[in-house]
Amino acid sequence: MNILIVEDFRPVAKILKEMFEQLGHKVVWVIGFQDKDVQNLRAICVDGSELRLDATQFDFAFVDGEIQFGNNPDKNLYVGGPDVVAKLAKAGVSCFGISTLAPINEDMIKVGAVLASQKMVMVLALFGGFVKLENLKRPVAAVRKLLARDLKEFKSDEEFPGLWARGEELLVKHLKD
Repeated sequence: MNILIVEDFRPVAKILKEMFEQLGHKVVWVIGFQDKDVQNLRAICVDGSELRLDATQFDFAFVDGEIQFGNNPDKNLYVGGPDVVAKLAKAGVSCFGISTLAPINEDMIKVGAVLASQKMVMVLALFGGFVKLENLKRPVAAVRKLLARDLKEFKSDEEFPGLWARGEELLVKHLKD
C-alpha cells in the first residue's frame, strides 16, 4: 500500500515511517506545504525540498493537526490538518487525523477523516497490532466502528502500560536522531 505521512514532529513521523516500511508499504513523509491553502499539494520534504503530490497515488494518509507551511522562519504559521484531510479525502484517500488536540481531531473527522485520535494512541495501536491497515480499506462507517472498538480495547488492554513505555522509548530514540 502507498502511505502518506504529513507530520512535522519528526520522532512520531519516523516511528510511523519505519513501522509501515517494515510491513512492506511504500511511504512518503512530508513535513508541510508550500501554500497555506494546500490546493496545489506542493509539499515540503524532510530535507526542505519541494514535492508536488498526486493525491490519487496514496491509499492512506496520516495527517497531523497543525502543519508547517512554507520555508518560513516563523514556526507559528501552520496549515490546518482539516484543510489537508479535506483535499486528500476528496481525492479518495483514506485519511487518519493524528493530533494531540481533540478539537482539531473532531474537525478532521467532519471534513472526511475516517478517524482521528491522539498521536501516540494511534501510533501505539498500530505498533501493537490492535489496528491493522488491511482493515482500514472498508466503508467509512464500518472502519469507524471497528477502530472505535479496537482503540477502546487497546486502551483497556493489560499490555497497554508496557506498550506505552515502549512507545516512549521509541520517541526518545528518535528525539536523539
